[in-house]
Amino acid sequence: QKRGIPKKEKRWMGRRNSVEPIIGHLKSDGKLRRCFLKGTLGDAINVILSACGQNLRKLLKWLYCAQYLGSFLQRIWLKITFLMEKPKNTMAFLV
Repeated sequence: QKRGIPKKEKRWMGRRNSVEPIIGHLKSDGKLRRCFLKGTLGDAINVILSACGQNLRKLLKWLYCAQYLGSFLQRIWLKITFLMEKPKNTMAFLV
């Protein structure tokens, strides 16, 4: 029930709802269920390495999408520059 909750807490709850699935994926995909490193330092190292892996996955996904977006924008730019270099009477035939 969210009645009577201040706006600041509602925002925090919304933020928490977006973070919890990421933590769940880190536990299952990032192998955070069991830590094989010794002590609290080992726990900290395990969490940091899992977070680095998550960030690398996000970066690779972004680069993969950016590669296709870049090639698409490059093709558009080449078509625009080609049309700008042609004489005005041939532009009607190219469109």
